[in-house]
Amino acid sequence: MQLGNAKSEEPCAKSTGDIIPEIFTIKDGVLQLVPTLPIPHSCVADFISTPATSGEVRGYGDIDDAMKAKYGPENSYLGTESLYRLSECIGIIPDDTTKTLYNNDINIDRLRQLRIVDFGCGAAHPKGTPEGGEKFEPWLCRALHLLGVNVTGVDLRYPRCDYSTGEKSAEEWDFKQVDLTSVNAPQKLGIQANSVDVANANALLDDGYNERAPSPSLFFGFNTECPQFQEIEAKIFGLALRILKPGGVFIISYKLVYQKVGGPLVFNFKEINGQGKSHLENIMHVDPSFLNLNPQK
Repeated sequence: MQLGNAKSEEPCAKSTGDIIPEIFTIKDGVLQLVPTLPIPHSCVADFISTPATSGEVRGYGDIDDAMKAKYGPENSYLGTESLYRLSECIGIIPDDTTKTLYNNDINIDRLRQLRIVDFGCGAAHPKGTPEGGEKFEPWLCRALHLLGVNVTGVDLRYPRCDYSTGEKSAEEWDFKQVDLTSVNAPQKLGIQANSVDVANANALLDDGYNERAPSPSLFFGFNTECPQFQEIEAKIFGLALRILKPGGVFIISYKLVYQKVGGPLVFNFKEINGQGKSHLENIMHVDPSFLNLNPQK
């Protein structure tokens, strides 16, 4: 059962117009304009600043019933709750202060305009294994896909593994098996720069409630203040900064959110919700890949 159809194309329309940088070069002593390609600006920036007043909405009970019908009643609520927490961070839930979070509705029209990447999306491994237990299953990706949202899950391990046969498999949504701490992670990730609206790392780097990484892959004694862990954070920060569109957001936890700013060549993050990770705010992404030196005529 799927509430809507996931789209393979980039769904987010322009919000404040494309960023078309004016870059000049000198050729044969003459100042010339270098042809460039426009950089799409993420509409999530407008969602955060402008509450939704129209569009299709779905309530918690409706979404949770659909999750239970597809994934069983025991732990599917984890997907619905994650979906609500993410939606709260990016202005997808209507601005109704008379309702609590889970009594409010999600604006599905807005959500379907976004391309979302979930870092450390999780894997459905049996209990008793190091990665086992329902907590670490890819619940957010499942809920987003069920609503017809363009989502890509990224994890070190496949979403499913049959331990009796050793067979590993993905689920219906787009999945990439990548070690985000590796040197060649950007190449293996295979996601174009400036193409994503929301990058989520909640429950990978920080869940907002403790001082240790909640991911089982990173939960090996590293305190989040230690140099080794901060090196991992910096790599993932850099990846998020590269793939996000200007105006796109990086959710460290549902209590700590950054937005991509700057351009046209140099981008960085600014904190828009919460407090923390100040040691990462000087990370910058220099990306000349949008230059089109040989445009088609």
